Amino acid sequence: MTSYQSKYLGDPAFAPVMDELNRRKAVVFTHPVRPDCCRNLVPDVAEPVIELATDTTRTVASVLFSGTATRCPDIKFIWSHGGGTMPMIVQRIAAQVRNLTPEERAKIMPDGFEAAAKRQYYDIASVAMNPGGME
Repeated sequence: MTSYQSKYLGDPAFAPVMDELNRRKAVVFTHPVRPDCCRNLVPDVAEPVIELATDTTRTVASVLFSGTATRCPDIKFIWSHGGGTMPMIVQRIAAQVRNLTPEERAKIMPDGFEAAAKRQYYDIASVAMNPGGME
């Protein structure tokens, strides 16, 4: 799952798990959940409609910005549903990286954001579906 008890995969609480997954050269396939933070934000719209893609993006960002992806280069993360909203906001994420100090960037993404993003895997199942028979 993308989060557990409101903690995303880059959270320091998961560092021992990530270190072990890295040691095993694991493939980690993620699937979003309905996050506790974001229930009933838009009346009459079920959370999965918006939040599942956003939850995936939150955990991708947490893995990248926490330095987990750099610290654990042998984990192959597969982000379901095309990486959530990452493709649509990639420029914003890249800008956030540029706003870090050079020391922060060197620690969490020494080869830059583009290299870090390219090392991720993006499952393309259910990215573009025919919405309810609309043509």
